[in-house]
Amino acid sequence: MIAESQILYLYSSNQSRLYEQDILDVLAAPRGTLRQFRYFERYVSTTLRAHIGDIEGRWALLHFSLQQEEQYHEPVLIPVRWATVHSASVIGDIYAFQLRMENWCSLPAPRKNDGSPTFSDWQRKRDVVRGYQQFLANHKVEQPYGCSAGVGEDLRGAHTPLERIADDALLFNYSTHYLQSTRSFNNARFYRVRSIRDLTDGAAAEVDAGDDGTFELRGGRTYSLYVSHFQPVNPQAIDRVRLETDGKTVVPIGKPYFEIASRYDDVAIEFHAVEPPTSEIRDSVVILEPEGSTFAAKVRLRLRVSRSASKTATAVGGAALAAILLGIPTLWTSLDPALKAMSVAAAALVTALLANAGLKRA
Repeated sequence: MIAESQILYLYSSNQSRLYEQDILDVLAAPRGTLRQFRYFERYVSTTLRAHIGDIEGRWALLHFSLQQEEQYHEPVLIPVRWATVHSASVIGDIYAFQLRMENWCSLPAPRKNDGSPTFSDWQRKRDVVRGYQQFLANHKVEQPYGCSAGVGEDLRGAHTPLERIADDALLFNYSTHYLQSTRSFNNARFYRVRSIRDLTDGAAAEVDAGDDGTFELRGGRTYSLYVSHFQPVNPQAIDRVRLETDGKTVVPIGKPYFEIASRYDDVAIEFHAVEPPTSEIRDSVVILEPEGSTFAAKVRLRLRVSRSASKTATAVGGAALAAILLGIPTLWTSLDPALKAMSVAAAALVTALLANAGLKRA
């Protein structure tokens, strides 16, 4: 069985461009969103296969694995993100892990004698990477080439081999330094979605993803998507990442893209959540995708837009009032014809006012 002190170790390698893309995507995804990793059965350890139904809620540590298809060298393992297992399933001989993105992580920054970080010293950086491989081997963590999905000791304790700084921005930056040193990511562009914030009341309140990874938004309000990028080396060209929406439920405000033309920047892309005309909830997505041949993350954010409770109540109440007014002539047959006409006219007026306010009957 899998011990309480064990977590999942999941690896995505350089054996496919799609696998490399997965690493950029999990680095960029905001906290709370869901990503899926899939493996053929032969790449899942026997321990994990035997207990696939018992791993929901467990922590997982996601890695980039630099491999050689004929195993000329040992895999080089670079941790990039913490996650928790939202669900796991088996379809035929394919194991699928639905993962909820948690904190960023990194190997420790190589440091000078005075303690300051230095990524320009390749020998110190190499020693950090090798030290991590040795730590995993000493603690019998399941890893490539033996498997690409396995279990091992939880590394979050006092003797963690990972960087101890609890700063998402620095952890992201450190990870990009290690990744950019590989051929897989030498020309990649690194960014991450920090948050979605509600700008309507001026407080810029952060919106958290729900249990299913969806962001619940209120119609008729303006939101901002906060993005940070960091490049270990200065870009030699201007690269662009575009925001795509459905243009109906979610509408961008201003330029629907941001540019990567420097080593680092913080940007905000505003969009408006259109209020649904009825109480029916509208599902939509926002997609961040690089233009042209730029190798960067592709982020898909699920949104759920609902009408405010007060407007729903107004619509329902108004519809009920209109129904009552229309029913009066039928219930009171002896009513004066002029009053009957006034009742029908009042119902029509209420209906018109609701429609004019965009409050259709639910």
